Amino acid sequence: MYAAKVAAYARDDKRLEIRLDKEEADHAVYIDTSRPGLSTEEGPKYEQRIDKKYLNNPKGSSTYRVETFRSSSKLPGDTDQQLRCYFVYQADFANPNPKPNETRLEVLGEKRFLQKATANTKEIYQEILTAAVSRTGPVIESFEIEGTREKRLVIAYKQGSALGFFNALSDLVRTMREVESGSPTNFSASITTTA
Repeated sequence: MYAAKVAAYARDDKRLEIRLDKEEADHAVYIDTSRPGLSTEEGPKYEQRIDKKYLNNPKGSSTYRVETFRSSSKLPGDTDQQLRCYFVYQADFANPNPKPNETRLEVLGEKRFLQKATANTKEIYQEILTAAVSRTGPVIESFEIEGTREKRLVIAYKQGSALGFFNALSDLVRTMREVESGSPTNFSASITTTA
């Protein structure tokens, strides 16, 4: 953050800009400053890179879990920009080779997801996984978050059936000026969910 402040001071526009990316075979981290509601051509295109390198893989190849976050507060000294973070992890499934029609979350789930998810989240994902295993197209469900005005949109689709979906959904969320906090999660039945 300090280096970004020094760089902003040295530039003519004095704009604070953070662009960090670190890619490895089994994980990646991307951090960027952006303005909600704007998609720019000159940006780092992290969502496109994540789709291409980690999410658009054919069935049977390595799969990844992506966690995305956007700060709810604005960066210091800049009235419009917020911080976006993407964390990519290679999936470590509870059972990497489930039976074709398996729907139980504890069998299909990614180990980190199963450790971190609340009972309510697991219930939601179980419901959408069960529907996705038996359908050809995507499953889209909306859930209210108790005690708030927020809603959670959960989408599940079979791996390889929705290429570029993460990038397209990120653009939609950014255009709506919503705060992103979700993650495409792969399950060992070749189902991907996004919340």
